[in-house]
Parts: sequence; C-alpha cells; structure tokens
Amino acid sequence: MSNEKSFNFVKQVKGAIQQAHETGQLPETKNDVLDGFSGDSIVGCLQRLTKIVSARNDSCYLEIGVLQGFTLLSIALANPDVPCFGIDDFSLFNEGKKNFEIVRERQRKLGITNAHILNMDFEEALDNLEQHIQEKKIGVLFVDGPHDYRSQLISLLKAKRSLADSAVIVVDDANYAHVRQANADFLASELDFALLFEAYTPLHPANMTPRVKEKARKGWWNGVNVLMKDRERRVVRSFPPTGERERFFASHDVFRHEFAETAIEALRYGSALVDGTESEEKKRRKLLKERLLSERQRHPGRFPFYNTESKGLPDFKLHL
Repeated sequence: MSNEKSFNFVKQVKGAIQQAHETGQLPETKNDVLDGFSGDSIVGCLQRLTKIVSARNDSCYLEIGVLQGFTLLSIALANPDVPCFGIDDFSLFNEGKKNFEIVRERQRKLGITNAHILNMDFEEALDNLEQHIQEKKIGVLFVDGPHDYRSQLISLLKAKRSLADSAVIVVDDANYAHVRQANADFLASELDFALLFEAYTPLHPANMTPRVKEKARKGWWNGVNVLMKDRERRVVRSFPPTGERERFFASHDVFRHEFAETAIEALRYGSALVDGTESEEKKRRKLLKERLLSERQRHPGRFPFYNTESKGLPDFKLHL
C-alpha cells in the first residue's frame, strides 16, 4: 500500500467518525423497529466505518455483545452486501430469556439476511472464529460484551489474529476506567495498533438527568475508544486516560477469598448500611448471609483466605 493511499484511508476513517458525530445514524436506516442502549453517533460511526473498510478489503463486521440487536441489525441494514456477525450467549441483561427471539423477530420484520448470530460464549466463539466467518477477515470489530477488565482485554487479544489489514476496532462503554485500562494495556503491548479517536460523556447514562441523557443518546452514550490496525504508523501513538490502579490490586484479595463470588452482594450490603433505611439494611444483610451460606455449600473445601485453586495440578511438568 502506497503512503498516499494509506494516509487517504486514515483520512476517510476520520471523516466517517466526524460525520457520525455531526449527523448520527444514516438517515435511510432509521426505523420504528430498532432501538436500544447505544448512542446515535456510535451507530452512525459503525455504519460508515463498515462501508469504508469492507469496500477496501472485502471483510466482515463482527460485534461482541448483541443484546437485542440494535447495533448489529443497524449495521447490517446499512451494509446489505457485508456479512455481519454478532456473538452473544444471551446470559446477561436478559430478563425473561427473550432477547434472542427479539433479535430474530426484528431481523424478520426488516428483511435482513446478512446478519448472523453466534449464540455462544464470546471466548469460545473467538477461539473458533474461522469456522464461522470462513475466509473472511474482520474489517470492523465492535466490542460491547462483558466489560470486566479481563473480558475486555481478552476480546481484543483473541480477535487480533482475525483482523483485516487496516481493521478498525470500536470499544463501547469507554467511560469506565477499567475498560480504558484494558485498551491502554492492549495498545502498549500491541504496537501495530493505535488509538484513533476517543469520546466520553461525564456520567454513566443511569446517573444522568433526562436532558443530559438525551444528549448522550444522540451522541456517544457511555463513551467510546476507536482503535486502528496501523502497521505503517500513520497515526500518532497515544493512550486513553486511565484511573487509579488500587482497585486492580484489591482484586487479588477478592479472587483468593472464600466468598469471592459474593463481592457484589457484599458491596450492595455496604451501600445499604451507609445510605439505606434500617429495613433495607436488614433485607440486604439477610440476602448476603443466605448467599454466603450457599457459596460455602458449593465450595466446601475452601479456606477463609489464601485460596489458590491449585490442588491436583502437577508438582513438576516440563513442556517439550
């Protein structure tokens, strides 16, 4: 690829992001069927980037985290000749276990034939991705699955081998410091990738006033980072801002504690203890105690602390 063509491509990508920021979703794809938890600028950005990148290298679109299909089907609708894949086992945010059928029904209503669901755990799907996308490479990757630090980082690492040249990665929910930390760590270790664009909103939408939330819905929702495969180093290297690292250090003590899986219940009880009413505190205390006893029954061999999960592992093994 010549330097001139290379820089023109970067200019195209930046232009697509700018257009999405100014005008949002492509107007011809707006409809009464699709909605969801995403910003109009994010959807418009993914639609435009998929057009640009797929035209360049005959690639596919892949997203991790489908929920009810808002982004997947919006991108497929805007790019009918591009295979669009969504990975989700529908284990999260799926009250009533209806999300998979909601995606299918929306797809039927809109007559979309180029969207494909990989209904499985995202790591399993990424480990065996060639079986699903065959000879295609990923031109645009949208990461919107589990947002814990490890899942965020492993999504990028496992998808890397399937990315097309000049692939673009859009990471959702970049308002979260641990998501930005995972992106920064990926960029620091994978020198062929660059941060091309970042946009944040001041709060998570759940904590916004209606007016601020409406602005976020038209824009970048809960923040995005856009990364680009850039072996030619066309983009100046930089990193998303990261927060304090103390919470990552604390996670070691959580993981080795007898009741590691109950951390969120313990935190909720702590919130009720400080901010809740007496009845709320009692309710949370009861729920936490029940969960602690349940976990002790599930893991009878655990110690109060310093659990290693190394029992049964080899005491000496050379790999040749």
